Amino acid sequence: MRSSSLASILFIASTSAFSPQPPNTSSGITRTPSSARSSFPSRSTIPTTRTHTILNSSSSTLSSSSSSSATETTNLNDNELEFDWRTITQELFQTDKRPIVLFDGVCNLCNGGVNFALDNDSIGNLRFASLQSKAGQALLLRSGKNPTDISSIVLVTSQEAHFKSDAVLRIAKELDGNPMLPIAGNLGPFLPRFARNIVYDFVAKNRYRFGEADQCRLDFDNEFGSRFVSDNL
Repeated sequence: MRSSSLASILFIASTSAFSPQPPNTSSGITRTPSSARSSFPSRSTIPTTRTHTILNSSSSTLSSSSSSSATETTNLNDNELEFDWRTITQELFQTDKRPIVLFDGVCNLCNGGVNFALDNDSIGNLRFASLQSKAGQALLLRSGKNPTDISSIVLVTSQEAHFKSDAVLRIAKELDGNPMLPIAGNLGPFLPRFARNIVYDFVAKNRYRFGEADQCRLDFDNEFGSRFVSDNL
């Protein structure tokens, strides 16, 4: 891979950044043309009329990277949700400890970033879920975020969550397709976070120049079945 590999990592940076109409059922994409896949439209089931980020109890809160974007925090009663997010997040890491990358499932640039990560993760160190999926929304809540917040890529482990450029660098450290990727992941934190996030935010602001889709593409041929988090929780 050439220097474009590093630029491609910015694809991952923007993978979550951005869709005005989030779906709620798809959690994966494919690398093959959309004509070879079935797809379906979906919409978020979480009310979007007001901003509400849950403040979790100490027993279930993930520690969040300080790169997290500022978000208005309000208490959200569990009966306002249509699913038990605590149970879902516990089950996600019960038998599989691999980190989960949350990405925007209807952003073309985001899909390209996930494809790049899949191509450069031969071992399968990472799992993926769309921010708009039930699993994605549950993990956002556990990370102290609004379940409809798709402003940043998120890397979630069983213990913590990372956002924006911090998430990108940690993802790069897990990739083995090019030796420069983990090197970039290890050296990147030496750059000031605010400077890294300026680049991240610039890519995010211009994300739709790469196009967007009405639907999430699904990996029906199961080529990467073990890489995508099922939404049948």
